[in-house]
Amino acid sequence: MSIASTMILSILLSGGLLLLLFAVIGFYVWRDASRRKMNPVLWTLVAVIAPAFVGFIIYLLVRSHFPDLACPSCGTAVEKTYVVCPGCGVRLKRACTKCGFPAEENWVVCPKCAEPLLDSENVPEITPPVRKKDQALWKVLLLIFLIPALLFTLLCILNLSVPSGGLQASSLRSYDEEKMEQYQEIPEIWDWLQSSREKDPEGVYVLGYQGGIENEESPGRKETVYLIYRPSTGYMKAVNEGARSSFWRGTDTVITFEDTFDPGWSHAYYPLTCYVYEGDEYRGLELVVNGRSVDYELQEIDFDPSLEAYYVRTGIFGER
Repeated sequence: MSIASTMILSILLSGGLLLLLFAVIGFYVWRDASRRKMNPVLWTLVAVIAPAFVGFIIYLLVRSHFPDLACPSCGTAVEKTYVVCPGCGVRLKRACTKCGFPAEENWVVCPKCAEPLLDSENVPEITPPVRKKDQALWKVLLLIFLIPALLFTLLCILNLSVPSGGLQASSLRSYDEEKMEQYQEIPEIWDWLQSSREKDPEGVYVLGYQGGIENEESPGRKETVYLIYRPSTGYMKAVNEGARSSFWRGTDTVITFEDTFDPGWSHAYYPLTCYVYEGDEYRGLELVVNGRSVDYELQEIDFDPSLEAYYVRTGIFGER
């Protein structure tokens, strides 16, 4: 995944998750404000438009002055001044026996008609209203914490799936049979070539090397080298290099071969290809031959198998 496509995907994910979060907040405030006889349009706009959830916090502070009461018997929504439940008739509060005005527990005289109130012992059985538990609020608050955490996790995953912006260098060389003969001077590789040739001629065989580069100017740089042998390859029309990144596998180099078996093709026969990559990460390998991804047999070694590295080690660099 390229950096540009990752940025676009990150923006889309961020926008989508934030839009979902504010939609949930708006729906909750609209329904809650309507139930509390507050202005639902005004408070929904305040909760959604104000940045950093400031509007939602203001709404929660303001609405705390509006008790959300219910009848303990039937669950009907009631108000603080209700003497009886309009749904089932359960007595919720003391009241003056003359005018019916709601009375508090410690009152002895009705403030409306001056009628003495009954003693608490003589008051009919009262079942005070209960405050409703706002389960929906806890779900909204959970989303407010979970969605940013999920967004942060997704952005981290996308960021890890993109190759870093450090210095990178790669080279791709194909060797013909004459060039391959020079590997006789490296017995480990020459024996591998011979044994691979004796196996399935349609197979693909790879020597892989991963190691560090001792360079004071670029400490921590890593080198990946693959020597790819295809005994039955035809005349090579093209060989291309690309990359594919994922969170789980990291970055793989994708090498694509296009072959032809036409003897009149002007290119030479290149059964061996060497890929070298230098960067701040190791590279995996994916091979595509004539438009089809192919499996290969991988053997790991502890030295750089490229001819160029051999020239450097032996001091004959530039003579070949």
